[in-house]
Amino acid sequence: MPQAESNRVDVRISSETTWNETPSTPTMASLPYTSESLTYEKRTVRSNIVRSDRLTDDVIEVGAGSSGDINIEYKFIEFENLMLAALGANAWDTTTFTGTANLDFAASGGGTQVLTAPASTWDTYDVGAYVRVSGANANNNGVFRITAKTSTTLTVNNATGTSQLGTSATVLQKMARTGTTKKSFLLEKQFGDIDEYVSFRGMRVGTWAMNLEAEQIITGSFGFVGAGAFTATNTISGSVTPAGSLSVCSATANVGRIEEDGVALATKIKAIRFNLNANPRQLTAVGSKYPIGINLGSFDITGTVEAYFEDLVLLDKLINHEDSSLVMEIDSPEDDRTIITVSNLKFSTGFPVGAGLNQDVMIALDFIGKRDATSNAMVQVDVLT
Repeated sequence: MPQAESNRVDVRISSETTWNETPSTPTMASLPYTSESLTYEKRTVRSNIVRSDRLTDDVIEVGAGSSGDINIEYKFIEFENLMLAALGANAWDTTTFTGTANLDFAASGGGTQVLTAPASTWDTYDVGAYVRVSGANANNNGVFRITAKTSTTLTVNNATGTSQLGTSATVLQKMARTGTTKKSFLLEKQFGDIDEYVSFRGMRVGTWAMNLEAEQIITGSFGFVGAGAFTATNTISGSVTPAGSLSVCSATANVGRIEEDGVALATKIKAIRFNLNANPRQLTAVGSKYPIGINLGSFDITGTVEAYFEDLVLLDKLINHEDSSLVMEIDSPEDDRTIITVSNLKFSTGFPVGAGLNQDVMIALDFIGKRDATSNAMVQVDVLT
């Protein structure tokens, strides 16, 4: 009889229509992952009955659930549903306009450029979101942040744009922000070498972390809390879509921009770490072994910017308790863009110190996110092809 090997474990996922629904041959997708800790949580209580022979009278099962992390190397598109769930967003705010010789680009002025199109063209675009312009001339193509809009004009932060009239360029927006939607997933682990299966239902994303570090692959994790685990000798899936073939991203080659307070950060960065915690909790109830629901609490947004100590810019932000923001852009080898924006934050701790002989002086600034009044959000994610 063979023994299971970790190399043969496939982790599959599909979205649930209702929380903890009984699956019916769903279409599932294999997740590319580096390690996982999805587990069944059994809760027991030891009986306190006193016996004269000093033996434990019984161990009683009082509840069960499921939880665990999936650790990843970042690849574009593979984790879009999990990021949506972590943000509490209902769907990607996606809109595309392709001009039919009726899109005009003004020359840049004051660091911005105005795009003019027919009435109502820009109604579904969002100030603060990023757009990808393609099909125009080289100076007008690129990824830009929307700074203002009317029904007919879209103002973006393109400082090098040139005048171009009557073009058929495409303007794409695909963005999500922190919200209140609760999504859940069905997860299945296939132990391929022994042909056994474990499924997890009602799994909500409670945490999401990303790590961009010098000379390292960009990594992350998603933490889940759910309703329980169920074993089977056959898969519950109707079909399984293989993981995609896009490239893994690295912090060496695939970080497009790091901005602090809306400005490209000149200070050299050793690492940036970002953590979102939606504070999930299992709802326990009398008469139910498993949770009757998984609720989510307020968002805790934290992280660390580890920088070489070159100037006082970041340190003064800490000392003066100033508002700031942080933008991390990942440009995949295929030229897709993932832009993570912590919309408003305070630096909470960190100070440069002399660590001893032959050491670089670093400043590791921890930050805490808070509500941004303009967007009424804490985190924004843009994914642009």
